Amino acid sequence: MHYEKISDFLSLHEAMRRSLCGKRMKTEAAQFNLNASIELARLADELQQGTYQPEKHYCFTLTRPKTRTIYAPPYRDRVVLRSLCDNALADIIGATLIEANAACQKGKGSHFTLDLFESFIADIRDTHGRDFYALKCDIRQFFPSIPHRQLKEKLLLAFHEYGVDDERFVRLCFQFIDYFHTPGTPQRGLALGNQSSQWYGLLYLDSVDKLVTQELGIPHYIRYMDDFIVLHESKAHLQEVKARITEHVEDDLGLFLNSKTQITHMKNGVEAIGWRYIIDKKTGYIVRKIRNSTRTRMVRYVRKLSKNMGNDPIKRAELDTIVNSYLAHLYHGNTYRLREKLLELHTPPNPYQPSRPLRGAALERYRAQQDLKNALNE
Repeated sequence: MHYEKISDFLSLHEAMRRSLCGKRMKTEAAQFNLNASIELARLADELQQGTYQPEKHYCFTLTRPKTRTIYAPPYRDRVVLRSLCDNALADIIGATLIEANAACQKGKGSHFTLDLFESFIADIRDTHGRDFYALKCDIRQFFPSIPHRQLKEKLLLAFHEYGVDDERFVRLCFQFIDYFHTPGTPQRGLALGNQSSQWYGLLYLDSVDKLVTQELGIPHYIRYMDDFIVLHESKAHLQEVKARITEHVEDDLGLFLNSKTQITHMKNGVEAIGWRYIIDKKTGYIVRKIRNSTRTRMVRYVRKLSKNMGNDPIKRAELDTIVNSYLAHLYHGNTYRLREKLLELHTPPNPYQPSRPLRGAALERYRAQQDLKNALNE
């Protein structure tokens, strides 16, 4: 049933439509969509006859916020991956995951993770104040190090529990594992750029989630892909938890925790996916602030774009888009001064007719600032 849904022409057409997001102006996507009916019919035929083979990835490197090597699939493979994930893997793998496994799922994501983690902090604060600890764990080179054999075993188990036994479906899932390996390490690694890799990554550490929450019985636990945090009032107990996690990750999963794994006291603050949580010692309020390195990077980047912009409308539109995206993200924390700083650096030539206006409260505040400056100058 799942395979018929994946290879159906209408499912592939919907997958193509969703795959256009952010790719509409790419030459490859435009060529595919120009002959969409022919290309989709060919894909459907290959999938139904079992002759489909993924093509070679495009490899490129991202440097912001840190250096990552991305292996992006060609557009036709992106369409197949979208159909596979949306019509099958989301339901099958999603059924096995715990609620606190918060990355890359519909209705979840970074802001869901931040809110859930803050609620965990509030639970412990109500009984222990600021006197508790956080165990932060991170997997070393997670996607490049995942062993293919263990991943396939976990997938087969998830398929069996969900009642899926279609060999064509299993073969398609395995194709997106076997056709890539990390250079120099055969039978290891997933392509960081494939949509299926996200679901495989969520599933692969599911045993860690259940070890902590079910076997060890710790409720205040959250995972965002390969980053996970455990909160507890006892440092000694967290050291035992760390030992159990380390043993399971190394012996059963063939992975290793990296040097960022540590136990910290809440009075020093705890970082989670780019934000830093602090409990105010006077009021007891939970303060969510952006990480210092992220703040510095944002300010420097906006300042650089502002200086190099000149009167170029294209560069102005790019700057407007970036500032708007930063502001939307920063509204999820205590970041008033940083938002004001970015608005100050933005400084469009005419605050009433920017090439791409700021939105909502940001625009109203900016106009009020300009009115005040003009009144003072007069």
